[in-house]
Amino acid sequence: SGSVEGKRRPPNRALRSFRALGPTRPAGPHQPAGARPRDLSETHHIYLIPGFFGFINFGRLIYFGHVRDALERWFDGRGIRCEIHRIRVSPTASLRARASQILEGIAQTSTVGPIHLIGHSTGGLDARLLCTPGVDLKANGLSVEEMARRVRTVVSVSAPHYGTPLASFFTGMFGQK
Repeated sequence: SGSVEGKRRPPNRALRSFRALGPTRPAGPHQPAGARPRDLSETHHIYLIPGFFGFINFGRLIYFGHVRDALERWFDGRGIRCEIHRIRVSPTASLRARASQILEGIAQTSTVGPIHLIGHSTGGLDARLLCTPGVDLKANGLSVEEMARRVRTVVSVSAPHYGTPLASFFTGMFGQK
C-alpha cells in the first residue's frame, strides 16, 4: 500500500468492492466456506459513468483516467479479463434520461458477461436508478430487467444520495430563468 507524507493510506474502497468477484487465490483450505471459484473465461464489463456536467475528455484532462488505469492493473493482476467502457451521457439531462443512455451504451458494447457500474456524483445516482427493480426507462425495447440481472456491482463515488443544494437552486426561481 502506498503512503502519503509517511502515513499508510487506507485501501482503495472502490477496488475493495470487487472482492465479490471471487477469490484471488486458487480454491483450497485457506478460503472461507462458500467462496466461489472465478470463471476466468468470462469478460467483465466495467462502465465508468460521469457526473453532472461530466465529460469523457476535456482537453488533456481525462475523466476517470487514473481509475481506468488502476482497474486494469487490478483485474490483470488477478487474471480476470475485463473491458472498461466510458459512458457518454447528456450532461444536464434527467436521471431517467441518463440511465436510459447508460442502458443503450451497455447494449451497444456488451451482450454477455458480468457488468460493473462505477458512477461519480450524479453518475452514481444514474447507476442506482438503472438497477432499481421495476424501473421504467422508456428504453426503445431494451430489457432493463435482463441487463440489471447481469450487474454484479454498483459503486457510487461522492454521489448525492440524500440530495444536494444545487437541485434546489435549479428548481427554484433562478433555475427557471
